[in-house]
Amino acid sequence: MALPVTYLFVPGNRPERFAKAIASGAGAVIIDLEDAVAPSDKAAARDAIAEFCAADRGRAASLLVRINDAATPWFEADLEFVRRSQVGGLMLPKAEDASQIERAGAALARGGNLIPIVESARGLLNVDALAEAPRVQRLAFGLSRVPHRAGFARRRHRLSDRRRHTRNRRRSEVALGSRVRARVRL
Repeated sequence: MALPVTYLFVPGNRPERFAKAIASGAGAVIIDLEDAVAPSDKAAARDAIAEFCAADRGRAASLLVRINDAATPWFEADLEFVRRSQVGGLMLPKAEDASQIERAGAALARGGNLIPIVESARGLLNVDALAEAPRVQRLAFGLSRVPHRAGFARRRHRLSDRRRHTRNRRRSEVALGSRVRARVRL
């Protein structure tokens, strides 16, 4: 299986866009239950995605869903939704250790893949373990969130050469861990 080159995100509470996204020709379609959906709309979004998937199981197997992270009150409901809908893969935000990935992976149907998103200092420190976890296809780097979650102050001005170098080094570590350890190769 070749890795997708392009990913198209669609808000989970916009079911009228799901089929259009699949028809777009993107390498992979990711239906977003995390940031794109307000807390009050998350249950309805899960229902809309499940209905869409139930109409065509083959189509469901081609979708990825970005679920809510393990520290949120929606994580367990998202995992139950994944078990029922049998989507092809997950994006797991704020991945920090392999146990989170194993829990999420257990909800996937056979052959389903995971893309953990590294968005914290702990995730960066554990990048090798994240990449080696079962079902990981590749890693993603939440570039804009890592410095803030790692305790560094946000600055509105341009990055200094040193900060740019640090950011690029961390991004490279995630890319290297993903490339060397992930199950699917380019």
